[in-house]
Amino acid sequence: MVASHQFYCLFCERLKEIKQSAVVFKTGFYRTRHPLGCCRECQERSSRRPEDSREIPLSDTVSPSK
Repeated sequence: MVASHQFYCLFCERLKEIKQSAVVFKTGFYRTRHPLGCCRECQERSSRRPEDSREIPLSDTVSPSK
């Protein structure tokens, strides 16, 4: 595999320079050239605002009516 100076951020879905990374995963590669990870900007945004998370909070789910 060719060493890459970029990684693919899973949150903003962009290729970024490796120096902008907060986390880079050892497994899973985007088109076998760029490691997957999370950039610092996305990590900071998710730590400041949990509502930006892609997860659906349990309190916002709709209960089936009986």
